[in-house]
Amino acid sequence: MGYSSAAVFGPLAVFLGLGLWLDRTWGTHPKMLLFGLAVSFILTNVLLIKKGGKMSRDSFRVMREINNKEKNKNN
Repeated sequence: MGYSSAAVFGPLAVFLGLGLWLDRTWGTHPKMLLFGLAVSFILTNVLLIKKGGKMSRDSFRVMREINNKEKNKNN
């Protein structure tokens, strides 16, 4: 749960903050803020999908180990 929170709020804080700073510096309000939001959305999804894939692989590995133990136990 901590990873998920960090994967969502980390990029959001960094890229929205950077976008806000760039808007104030260049006078482009709200273009860079919206660009930062888009980048953080994409990065958050990539991080969460990678974590979900790893969790899925780990759970399949554990299930396979349990099934193998039960097969050996029954034989």
